[in-house]
Amino acid sequence: MKRYERQANWVFGMALLVLAPVMILMVIYQHRFDPYLTGLFGVTIGLLMVSRVYLRLAPDLKLTESAKREWLLKAVRFYREIGFFSEFGDLTEDKLASKLNSHYRKRMGRSLDPSGRIPDLTLLEFDKSRLWLSDLECDVMSGNDVYVEVIKRLGETSRGSFNPTDITETWDSDKGPIRVEFTNAGVRHALTPKYRNDWVDTDFIFSVARLLQDSEYKLAVHPGDPIAATFLTAAERDRIKKERGLFFGISRR
Repeated sequence: MKRYERQANWVFGMALLVLAPVMILMVIYQHRFDPYLTGLFGVTIGLLMVSRVYLRLAPDLKLTESAKREWLLKAVRFYREIGFFSEFGDLTEDKLASKLNSHYRKRMGRSLDPSGRIPDLTLLEFDKSRLWLSDLECDVMSGNDVYVEVIKRLGETSRGSFNPTDITETWDSDKGPIRVEFTNAGVRHALTPKYRNDWVDTDFIFSVARLLQDSEYKLAVHPGDPIAATFLTAAERDRIKKERGLFFGISRR
């Protein structure tokens, strides 16, 4: 994150708010208030440009390796307490942090740290048994069975609360309608995701979540691109939001 990014974005936003009425007044009053309005117009344009240039050119905050390590150890400790990374139960906290960091460095050429857009998701992505994460644009089209794979992965991350079988995905044409069916707990379900070119319909994920609301572990979704989903209790979800600032929702109406 660049130094003082929030302040620069605040300046940009305020300048935009000022610029709109100034331009309207310049059109209405024309030459009557030229010196005043022209000056204010110039200042706001200057602030807009300076704030954007600053964000482009300002140096990134550099964290020390020890600070990155401290963040990683704290994050690993927190998520282990609520059941993540259980497959690495034989590793100490320190060794697990080193292992995850090594995998990330091989892929990205740098250490795990909190400066990314959603650093906790970057970390949790390494636990495939607990988190499904995917770009929304992922070749969703007839014959690719992307929604079948989504349902399978949600079942694999469900902590035993969602066991879909006989999953099918049918398209009436290359642009839908689309129908996804599966059986869970002896009940056959049918969902109809919307056609969004080759993008996943995020409402489809929330539709699955609503089917499982009676479970102790609820399907919780972090919206956005990429989208992420995991199964959490209400207490776990609240704790993650409070202590880590990571939001997972359970419904969208």
